[in-house]
Amino acid sequence: MPLSGAEDSLTDSFPMYKTELDPIRLPPIVEACLGRLSRSKSLNNREDVAFGRARLAVRASDGPDGLGCVYCGRCYSGCVYDSIHNTDQELGVLERTGQVDYRPDRMVTRIDEGEAWVELVCERNDGTSETLRLSRVFVAAGAINSTRLVLESKGLFHRPVPMKSTQGFVVPMLSMVGAPFTWPDANTLTGMFFEFRVPHFPDHWVHTQINAANDLVLARLDYQPQRGRLKDRLLKFGLGRLLVGFCNFHSADAGGYELTLRPGEKGGRSILDIEPRPSAAYERIAKLGAKRLLSLLSKVGVFPLLPLMLGDPKRPASWHFGGTLPMSERPGDEMSTDVLGRPRGWKRVHIVDESVFPSIPSTSVALLSMANAARIAQTADLD
Repeated sequence: MPLSGAEDSLTDSFPMYKTELDPIRLPPIVEACLGRLSRSKSLNNREDVAFGRARLAVRASDGPDGLGCVYCGRCYSGCVYDSIHNTDQELGVLERTGQVDYRPDRMVTRIDEGEAWVELVCERNDGTSETLRLSRVFVAAGAINSTRLVLESKGLFHRPVPMKSTQGFVVPMLSMVGAPFTWPDANTLTGMFFEFRVPHFPDHWVHTQINAANDLVLARLDYQPQRGRLKDRLLKFGLGRLLVGFCNFHSADAGGYELTLRPGEKGGRSILDIEPRPSAAYERIAKLGAKRLLSLLSKVGVFPLLPLMLGDPKRPASWHFGGTLPMSERPGDEMSTDVLGRPRGWKRVHIVDESVFPSIPSTSVALLSMANAARIAQTADLD
């Protein structure tokens, strides 16, 4: 995978595990903020604060695997140059080289396991069915669909399943020191990570991703510099001082969801209901985290505008969720898995996505999920 990042104060707590780094060019306002943090005597060499360049799976330079970033400013609209890594790039290579037998237009509806085999019951798009008999199965359908598949296969209808999630808020931040606003000649992905702990709940990092204004923010502001309006000139001045932070909390400090599978009507497909389950403590935790963020960043002239925070404490919102089939050395019930991701009673079926995480960290989970899946796949046949 391509990796943009650097050896910095993040490295002690969050190792890179890769020596060939190709850092993306940061927007000037993010570069300036990161420089002030690096020079701050009060924020360096602390156990409760870490910061540095964002770790991004993006190509900064052209290479044999594809084009590097062209700094078009449209990262959040989807990279048409495929400079941002996605798993389809890997699967495409495996399929073209015959290492993967990819079978599209099918949905797995049930798993049945015998003494020495596993059967996948599939439904084709044309309404016909197909059964595949295999020696071992690794399920990586994501926390929601992997959970649905286990519930369906075990016939566990109307059983509530808690799903853990991280939760956070978005906050605009004002930098007292401005920098040139170069959009659209910029990469608008997250520019830096700022990790900190809060004394009231010190066991987990609070993860903050800090961006310059991206194309979604600019569309909301109706910023169109080519028109030359006074409004756009004034906005450009302000945008040279604007940072946007997304602050994310560990699942132990956040709300979550509840999944329940119910049978379909008249022989139709079953339905998976998903309901939010807010945490009564999260609102207080979020306020403490926001005040801590303000206290720390204000030391370098960056002020989170807390009255403008966006995030509903009663409705968890996150890209990271799982924990529906948590791993343990001794699985306790039908919805627990062993350390190889096997639901109780199954020996040849392994769940290898975030479903098996006992908790969800506030920080990025992509590499963690990949590493766990690789561990299970490499040791499954040895058990």
